[in-house]
Amino acid sequence: MSAASFIQRGDGSLSLRIPGTAWRASGQRAAAAMAEKGTRIRGEEVQDWLIEDMREDGAWVLVSGPAFNGQSLVEALDAGLGKREALKRLAIVAKALRVLSRKGILPGRLFEEGILSAADGELLILPTALTASACAAHNPDAFLGFDSDPELAAAGLIRAMLRRICSHDKAEAPKDLALALIEPSLDAALAELADKSGKAGPASLGQWCDALEASQTRGFFRTVDEAEAKAAALKLQAAILALNKKEARTRFMKRRGGLLTGLALALGAALAIGLLSRSSPGPDYSGLDAPELILAYYGALDSLDMMGLEACVTGSAGKDDRNFVGNLTVIRKMRQAYGDADGFKNAKDWLEKGSPALLEGELVHGISGLSIRELATASASSASAGTDNASERHFEARYIIWSSFSAEESYRVIKNDRIDTLSLKKGKQGWKIVRIERISQ
Repeated sequence: MSAASFIQRGDGSLSLRIPGTAWRASGQRAAAAMAEKGTRIRGEEVQDWLIEDMREDGAWVLVSGPAFNGQSLVEALDAGLGKREALKRLAIVAKALRVLSRKGILPGRLFEEGILSAADGELLILPTALTASACAAHNPDAFLGFDSDPELAAAGLIRAMLRRICSHDKAEAPKDLALALIEPSLDAALAELADKSGKAGPASLGQWCDALEASQTRGFFRTVDEAEAKAAALKLQAAILALNKKEARTRFMKRRGGLLTGLALALGAALAIGLLSRSSPGPDYSGLDAPELILAYYGALDSLDMMGLEACVTGSAGKDDRNFVGNLTVIRKMRQAYGDADGFKNAKDWLEKGSPALLEGELVHGISGLSIRELATASASSASAGTDNASERHFEARYIIWSSFSAEESYRVIKNDRIDTLSLKKGKQGWKIVRIERISQ
């Protein structure tokens, strides 16, 4: 097993190792996976890397193609590759991406850990959709370049990889710190391009290729004397302290600042939600059949629609879901009251974009992979026969619910596979869910 835990190397093959749960959540199908292609690049020569086999191995799905004796930049750095050699590989990656761009086949989505470099300069870009499923499951913080303009995505990836190289042995360096401070001996033109890209918009892929090529002729690094090194170390320390203080103040204000105001807003929002659910009639679902009502219920849970949930249930059914949606609605109202974007991301949209790492304050919520089947009961038999005795029916719903939380610097997505057993009764207002028994796996 390689350092990149989603890659498995065997005799004559290289496999992407995808958790079965991530495979199902991605919506991939075997035929589509077998049709995916990677890309091998050597100089100006481009060849397809074809999927040869796909099989299940316990809890994993292995998607395999021909062997390739290369490593991702992350693997190589962890294995002890020096920064100068890593920058040489980065220059090769940039040139290869420009070759693909000129041929009109540059992917719009690039995973840092899905680009493998061989010692002889050949590159392999693993199939992007499969890599997104595999790498996102193993390493949700890995950089995912995604943009409507493939060249911008590639340029962003090059910048991220450059920062990865320079900060590899400086784990304490904040992510927003200027590269010239993190690595003062880095070629000045290269550092300037990286820092400028972060402030004034991204540099183009062509600019990165030219800058890396020019920097390589200068050895990528310059000599720094003892006095300059000490001055740079002091600047770095001061910048880290200043940035940490700024981030600490921001976190404090977001999480604790204006506590009384926040509590008042929360109570007001909660009261408004309670009053709304009691006073408003909500949507009329009286004409829906039982399976349609279940779809409406989970649609409301996915979209945080409290009124939709209330319209589908009676009594205490779905109480946990209603409390959950109510709490998230309070959070959203509080954020909006402070004048901020609420930061909520729908799970389906987030998954379609390759599950990118969350930024500070972003939250993922929603469901995916919903399937419903009716459980065999006497009432169900009556329903299928079209008789009037089908006043009670029972269903099983299987789905994945996504949520997230933030703690200090970590922003993590939580994925739960769920099985619900739902009991529905038909009354004067049509079908209603009267009980939900839940299993969270």
